[in-house]
Amino acid sequence: MVNDIKELKAKIATVDVDYKVMLTGAVDLLNEVATSKITGEEEIYSHADLYDFRANIEGVEKIFQLFKHLLEKSDANLVKELEADFKSVNSLLDKHMTDKEHYKLYTDLTKEDTKELSEAVTKLGEPLSQMGKFLSGE
Repeated sequence: MVNDIKELKAKIATVDVDYKVMLTGAVDLLNEVATSKITGEEEIYSHADLYDFRANIEGVEKIFQLFKHLLEKSDANLVKELEADFKSVNSLLDKHMTDKEHYKLYTDLTKEDTKELSEAVTKLGEPLSQMGKFLSGE
């Protein structure tokens, strides 16, 4: 297994990933949150949707961070907007943590809670979808 991990690391270092694929992946992750995680349908038995929700947001935010320095050159205001929107989503998720590592069950959220989360994700999605346009110079 250690050899497999070493081999995988070596292969990963040689892979070229098109930024458009990464940005599409970020938008897809956010869409997944908006369509399946926000409804509570994905974890119908465990009710642990907020863990997956956070993981998707962290993935999207990581992709944003990778391109942030390039994006700042073409649209610093978009960067500020995205940072504020990520902060908003993360603050809402933090509100539903029971301690430093655990979340409430999804079934413990009110309709207002899920509405707030949904609106924050939607608000984040709008500027996120513009990143590709600015990075490609369109």
